[in-house]
Amino acid sequence: MDRFVRHTQEVFLYRLESLLASLLFMFSDKLLNFNAMIAINIGFCMLFVALQVDLLAFGEELINELPCL
Repeated sequence: MDRFVRHTQEVFLYRLESLLASLLFMFSDKLLNFNAMIAINIGFCMLFVALQVDLLAFGEELINELPCL
């Protein structure tokens, strides 16, 4: 399970770094237009979906580790 938690943290940090890098690029011209706002919303949605997928996989791994009753 520690291996999975470490993998989940790495995936989360990678997605967060990607999102922050894209935000930095958009804010570099100091102009927050409509397209930038859409891109920010899409980035946060992608991060949220990625976290949900990771949590589903984590839950599936926990269920697989439970003894059969």
